[in-house]
Amino acid sequence: MKRLAYIALSILTVVGAYGLWQRATVGLIDTALTNIVTWGLWVALYIYFLGLSAGGFVLSSMVYALKIKQLERVGKLAVLQAFVCVAMGLTMIWIDLGHPLRFFKVFLSPNPTSLLSWESFVYLAYVFVLLGELWLLSGVASAEELPPRRARTLKAFATVGIPIAVGVHWGTGALFAVVKARPEWHTGITPIAFLASAVMSGTALLMVLAAIFDRKDEGHRQCMEFMAKLAAATIVFDLLLLFSEALVVWYGGVEHEVAAFRQLYFGPYWYATWIVHLLLGSLVPLAIFSSSRLRSNYHLLVTGAGLVVLGIVGYRLNIVIPAQVDPPFHEFLGAFHHIRNTKDYFPALMEWLSSAGIVAGGIWMFLIVWSWMNRAPSKTAVSS
Repeated sequence: MKRLAYIALSILTVVGAYGLWQRATVGLIDTALTNIVTWGLWVALYIYFLGLSAGGFVLSSMVYALKIKQLERVGKLAVLQAFVCVAMGLTMIWIDLGHPLRFFKVFLSPNPTSLLSWESFVYLAYVFVLLGELWLLSGVASAEELPPRRARTLKAFATVGIPIAVGVHWGTGALFAVVKARPEWHTGITPIAFLASAVMSGTALLMVLAAIFDRKDEGHRQCMEFMAKLAAATIVFDLLLLFSEALVVWYGGVEHEVAAFRQLYFGPYWYATWIVHLLLGSLVPLAIFSSSRLRSNYHLLVTGAGLVVLGIVGYRLNIVIPAQVDPPFHEFLGAFHHIRNTKDYFPALMEWLSSAGIVAGGIWMFLIVWSWMNRAPSKTAVSS
């Protein structure tokens, strides 16, 4: 089974490398992006992986800052999850740039009135915190084995990192919420919904990783049960936010707002909302996590976590694409005739392949860093 997994990962790496090479050589011309839908698959995956990262970090801080014992055995996994996922998310948005090599300009000439400018520095601080925690946790089985000075430093990193991690995904949601031309995004609930879904998906991914990498004993089952209950609570909260937002829009009856939500729930991507996100990604896992009888079936428990992880992909696509389908000026569609002047969008092969390449690179990074973190500690490291 392990050999087959490595073969599949190698194939994914090769086809993904071709997609990234294509992106590097031909630019954005081979994407399916249009004048109307300017943010596509890469932007959706950017917020998807940032959510997985922020959710993982919140759980790691519950271990190292709040000392929640039920999660102690997955603390290292959570930190590594947060680091690898933020690396994948930032790479996704990096290749979406028209000129990726100019990314550094946001740091050299920041705009103090730009939310995106501030968010870029938050990302930088977040990566610094994660690198510090990875180094502190390397070579030990758990934080209990750390020398006192390193343990205090780890707690400081975890504590300081909580508002930074919240800022990462709250701020990402705010980037969408302040776009007043898009009614589906322009609500006060959007940043909070980003946070709720981040904890939900981050917890679910950590459950999947724990099922693969954690040793299977009674403590493992208790940890999985705790995370399942946490995931169930965040699913309920996330659904409450979605219901509240939809209720206000439908009862308000403001035409352009109703039209935006009609695209989300009944437009060409309705299946991503009703089937992928709500049914498979929320209601089915909620039923599993909420029932002690279903939760006692270990394979069903892990399956439920996997469904959440996959269902959130549909959620992120729902956030990004349907909101752009109706342009603010409807006359714009008929203003001139061009193959790119259309609201029809489905990711091109190059978008899928390049995304697969980034995911494959993230998996390799996870495996390599996880092996490094679990190496035998040196005498110097133990005494420091």
